[in-house]
Amino acid sequence: GSLPCWCYQYCKNKPYPKSPICRGVPDAQIHIFDPGWKKAKADEFPHLGHMVLDEYEQVSFEALETSSNGSKKYTVKGCGKYGFHIQVWLHSFHVIHINKILSCAGTKGLQTGM
Repeated sequence: GSLPCWCYQYCKNKPYPKSPICRGVPDAQIHIFDPGWKKAKADEFPHLGHMVLDEYEQVSFEALETSSNGSKKYTVKGCGKYGFHIQVWLHSFHVIHINKILSCAGTKGLQTGM
């Protein structure tokens, strides 16, 4: 049978990045790594926040995109459209296996997931 999800949570070795040897890896879907007002000076915003990963774990680009979008929506409600600047410092270089699935007969596109 398949292993539970906690077996794949931690990284045992160094990251396995996309390279000419490791082909067929989808590109990261997060494109904007610093949303908000980029040209503001350091003293424009009274608060500063960091999202820090305490342990060496595998983080997928879907999780990074979801956390970035969620924090952006939350700060837009409280501070307005130009009242914040968020920087995502973490990039997902580790290749996590994604199953490619044809959803039904006669489809032209692929679906990623289980």
